[in-house]
Amino acid sequence: MNNKIAIIFIGLFVVLCLLLSVGVWFSLHELLAYREEYDMLDSERHNYTGTINRLQHKNKTLTEINSLNIAHTGTAQDTLAFYSEIRQCAENNSMNILSMASNQGENGGDGNILTLKVEGNYYSLARMIADWRKIPFASRVNSLVVRRDAAAPTEFVEADIEIEAKLTEE
Repeated sequence: MNNKIAIIFIGLFVVLCLLLSVGVWFSLHELLAYREEYDMLDSERHNYTGTINRLQHKNKTLTEINSLNIAHTGTAQDTLAFYSEIRQCAENNSMNILSMASNQGENGGDGNILTLKVEGNYYSLARMIADWRKIPFASRVNSLVVRRDAAAPTEFVEADIEIEAKLTEE
């Protein structure tokens, strides 16, 4: 009789071990499936986060553009007013104007494009360009070429600049 009871307990133990093994295998299989789904959702979240950040940046840029109020931008009275504002910004920032030319008289140009060659400290050049944003009429920099002479001091640069202004039409 003890033999039969031992065989029954051994049989129950084997069945219990098989059930436990099947349960562990099933749990691992489910865990791997959930992990794959988690990784997929995490990559989608990362992609959506990047998209949201780009859209927020575009929204901020559009808000800044709308705040510019371009429709009410002033115009320079004439070419002389345009020149004097540019020269004043250069002098305020200790930039040396080597040459200044306009398109007035060239192919019917109305003097609204000014070509400058300046030299001075790199940071003064940056401040001068920043000051141009404060000019009371619409203008834009069409081209800017900055060069550094290797023989000159570290921060000394030369720049060729073409700036255009909106002039009052007569």
